[in-house]
Amino acid sequence: MINGSVIVEILYRYRNDNIWREAGINSEDYFDKNYLDKGEVVEVDSIPLFAHAIEYIEKTHMGEISNTRVSITNSDSHEKIEINETYWNDQRNSIVERIDTNSEGRIDNNEIILTSLVNDSGTEEIWEVIRFRKENSVFSPVLHTFTTEDENGLISDRKIIP
Repeated sequence: MINGSVIVEILYRYRNDNIWREAGINSEDYFDKNYLDKGEVVEVDSIPLFAHAIEYIEKTHMGEISNTRVSITNSDSHEKIEINETYWNDQRNSIVERIDTNSEGRIDNNEIILTSLVNDSGTEEIWEVIRFRKENSVFSPVLHTFTTEDENGLISDRKIIP
């Protein structure tokens, strides 16, 4: 069930363009209701249907998108999650910043995730993912991994951190 006080806004921008456009999605279409228990209502931290805002945007000119911004706000409690993503290298690389703000206006969580395609040889893709979390005003790595997918779709991970 959708909580009427949860508002979702998705904005995006094209490369070499400073104009933010609205994706025109409503809160009901943003969340994956399969993860809600019977009678449970959607909250700002409920599970989205897709992992990235770009997946909610109309496919026309998809390859030209360089930035997305998702803002999920509870208009009653003032809790908020903001997710900003920047793409480059034909959207094969990205950096995501997530900021969770509680009802008192304090930041509870601030993370940055950097994803880069470091090898695309045709027989395998290797992705490097580094996740940073801000604690005591400093970003520190909490995850660093290389994920390899071979031509048969077999995926393996080599973790550096933890």
